[in-house]
Parts: sequence; structure tokens; C-alpha cells
Amino acid sequence: MSLYAIAETSHALMHSPRPVQTLGNHPPADFIKGTPEDSIP
Repeated sequence: MSLYAIAETSHALMHSPRPVQTLGNHPPADFIKGTPEDSIP
């Protein structure tokens, strides 16, 4: 996965309806190591 795709996905998470819940369950370090499919509930 490219860094650009990670940045785009992170940006989308920041503007999601439940950013606190999503980012709280998936710290940035874990999110970057995984894939968006694994990190998004």
C-alpha cells in the first residue's frame, strides 16, 4: 500500500461520523501496520 493511499484513508477517517471511536480502537501505529480493511469496523 502506498503512503499516498494511507494518507487518503487517514484523512477519510478524520472526517468519518465516528472518528473518536475508530481512532480509539485502532491507534495510528497499528493502523499503518495493517490494512484499511482490517482497521475499519
